[in-house]
Amino acid sequence: MKLVKSIFAIGLFSLLSLSLSAQTQTLLGDGIQTVSGFGGPTFAISKVEGQNTYWIGGQGGAVFNERLILGGGGMQMVNEKSILNRDAHMNLGGVLLGYIFMPERKVHISATVLAGGGNISEGNEDFNTFASLTPQIDLEANVTPYFRIGVGVSQHFFYGLESPLYPSAATLSRPILGVSLRFGAF
Repeated sequence: MKLVKSIFAIGLFSLLSLSLSAQTQTLLGDGIQTVSGFGGPTFAISKVEGQNTYWIGGQGGAVFNERLILGGGGMQMVNEKSILNRDAHMNLGGVLLGYIFMPERKVHISATVLAGGGNISEGNEDFNTFASLTPQIDLEANVTPYFRIGVGVSQHFFYGLESPLYPSAATLSRPILGVSLRFGAF
């Protein structure tokens, strides 16, 4: 009986030791170890009603632990007149959230989402404001320690874009092919 109590005590002690030493895993691992940043231009093309649409913009942000991105970005359609059939401007921007998978590899994948809103304006008047969501996945290459280039696909999703003057949200929500240049400390 004394042997059984001893084995039980050792087993219980071992289980308690293991549970006390176990740590909860988190997205940031052991917390924030490194913080760096980047910024740079973006270029994109999509098709709306059979016509190419061209977008230019920029993105920037902080990169935590070489993986987690928190920043902002914006884009503007460059050939709005032919797409919107008016002398109007379409802009969007918002918060940029993302994750870089295996950033230490020469070529790797990054996934981001730009969440925010935008407007279509003519002259000094805002005709329509809307919410937007743009998820994107890139194949990214480490060109130098301070420069990365990415080629990827994304899609705009527009919400609340309601005007008889412009194409509908469903018409403008199309797949996009893009190129991003990122300059910074990685």
